[in-house]
Amino acid sequence: MPAAPPHLKCCPRHPLGGLLAGLAALMALTFLVGGGYEELLSHTLPLLLPPLAGDTPFSPLPPSGFLLLPPPCTVLAPWLLVLVASAPGHRAWRVAVRCSWGTVQLGGGRGLHVLFALGLLAEAGLQATLERKAAKHGDLLQGHFTDTYSNLMLKTLVLLGWATAHCPTARFLLKANDDVYLNLPGLAQEL
Repeated sequence: MPAAPPHLKCCPRHPLGGLLAGLAALMALTFLVGGGYEELLSHTLPLLLPPLAGDTPFSPLPPSGFLLLPPPCTVLAPWLLVLVASAPGHRAWRVAVRCSWGTVQLGGGRGLHVLFALGLLAEAGLQATLERKAAKHGDLLQGHFTDTYSNLMLKTLVLLGWATAHCPTARFLLKANDDVYLNLPGLAQEL
C-alpha cells in the first residue's frame, strides 16, 4: 500500500483534536438552536463594556460587580487551581467536595486551591446562608447572572476571569463541576 501524502497524514500529537472540534461545533449549534443565547446576552451586558487598560480578555467585573468574591491567592500561588461550577442549591455537593477531593494533599510542596462559582439565587432568603458559608470557607464566587444551565458559559468565563485577575501565577488550572469526583493525586502525578 503506498504511503499517504504528507499533507494527509494524521498528526500523532493531537489524535482527538478533530473529535473535540466536532463536539464543540455540535454544542455551539445546540446552544444557538435552543435560543439559550438570548438569556445569556440579557445578563452579560456589563461584561461587554470596553476593557480598561491592562485588562485581559477574561477580566471579570470589578469587585463591586460580584455578590460574593473570595480572597485572591496568597503569595505562594497554588500549583493546581480547581475552578468548580456549582449551583446555589448544591450546598451538599459543595460540602462533599470540601470533605473529599477538595482537601487532598498533593505532596512535594504542590498546593491546591478550590473555588466554586455560582449565579444569582432563585430564593432571596438563601442569600444570607450563602454569605455565611462564603465567610467561613472563602471559596465562593457569585456573579450577577441568573444561575441557569444556559448560562454555564458565563459562569465559566467568570471563573476564568477571577483566576486571571486574582490567581495568575497558578501553575495548572482545572475546570470541574460539583457533581464529579476527581482523582487529584493521579492527576498531579500525570501533570
